[in-house]
Amino acid sequence: ETTTTESYTLDIVGSVRCVEESDNWDWIKKECSKRNIEISRIQLPGNNRKCYTFRSKNLDFQNTELLEPGPSLYAKNLIEFKDKFKSDIANASLISMSGSWPKNASNAAYAQLREIARKSNVKVILDGSWVQLEEALRKGIFGLHLNHPTVVHLCGSWNSNDLLTM
Repeated sequence: ETTTTESYTLDIVGSVRCVEESDNWDWIKKECSKRNIEISRIQLPGNNRKCYTFRSKNLDFQNTELLEPGPSLYAKNLIEFKDKFKSDIANASLISMSGSWPKNASNAAYAQLREIARKSNVKVILDGSWVQLEEALRKGIFGLHLNHPTVVHLCGSWNSNDLLTM
């Protein structure tokens, strides 16, 4: 099972879990519907979130993303999402959590979901921003996806030869 807080979540048995709707929400709903994938979500008012990705030959700038802040996530929204998450993972053995959290989300939001998964004996693969990742790593995870800036931050290099000799 894959869980994202930004726009979609897919799992092996076919389900989507999300906190907010993105600009791609209509496409996501259509694609999920075609594949008989269940959607479970909470909706936040005021969605205006857009992501701009810049491509460049300048490697320092390549794939730079600017995210509009989008709607705010308040404590009551997180409680609602965690309740849904807890019931939605009841039959899962593995989930993947990916995506940016909405504005005002706790830096420990993924860590909180990780703890819920741990109590349900569900393994977690995480793809998140550095702050969210750092908090979740304290809880322990089964697997992880690191983006370029996070690898450089953690390892001091992006060069695969350097990484393999660490």
